[in-house]
Amino acid sequence: MAKESLDREKERPVFLLGNIVHNEEVIQHIEDHGGKFISSLEEAEPNSLVITKAHGVSQTTLQQAQEKGIEIQDTTCPIVQTAQKRAQSLKDEGYKVIIIGEKDHPEPQVIQEYAGKNSLITEEEGDLKNMDKANTAIGVVAQTTKKRDKVEKLIQVLQEEGQKVKWEDTICNEVSDRQKELKQILKQTQGVIVIGSRTSANTTRLAEIVKDSGQKLWWINSVPELPAEEIKTYETIGVVSGTSAPDWEVQKIIDFLKEL
Repeated sequence: MAKESLDREKERPVFLLGNIVHNEEVIQHIEDHGGKFISSLEEAEPNSLVITKAHGVSQTTLQQAQEKGIEIQDTTCPIVQTAQKRAQSLKDEGYKVIIIGEKDHPEPQVIQEYAGKNSLITEEEGDLKNMDKANTAIGVVAQTTKKRDKVEKLIQVLQEEGQKVKWEDTICNEVSDRQKELKQILKQTQGVIVIGSRTSANTTRLAEIVKDSGQKLWWINSVPELPAEEIKTYETIGVVSGTSAPDWEVQKIIDFLKEL
């Protein structure tokens, strides 16, 4: 959508509000197509087009854009939009909403706007055990890239505390499938290459799974980062990529490995 907008818009400037996805190769690709990245709406010119990121856009930003005469192109991931809607539904039904996720990640921060002021972002057992539970029904959503087993463990903590819990499953199936496939790959390999940015939450989950397995991990973004001589000493290498890793870079890495 960003590339189409950059190709189409000739009369007005196009800005991208933050990193559209957490991947440096994609960001560079967009910049090469003329995209200009800004950190806040104040940097955008009036009557320009501003493209949001996949992690969601705040209601405050949308209001500011309208006041400034800026058109917003919302590229929020549809699965993230579903998480936002489910958080709002839980709030409207009277639940205190717990968002299982990273406090400093943009996705749960925007979800929290829909979940209301009484909501909580956490992935720590201690926060759940220590929060005020008096006569409170709990509604749970998760950052879409979280590990399912971790989310289920935290829900169990709430239930053991005697809470009434309603769990809305907002975990991305694509992310879950990659994690399951990686566990199968690990049964056949001596080491795994994880392709994707260190700023990507779902790529980080993949790297954690490899580390926990005890196998050799190479976490890279592109071919130049591959230690070819070291890799040659291994007979079987697994390859897995985060959801925001571009297909063209994944293919380059696979082709390079085949040449080895």
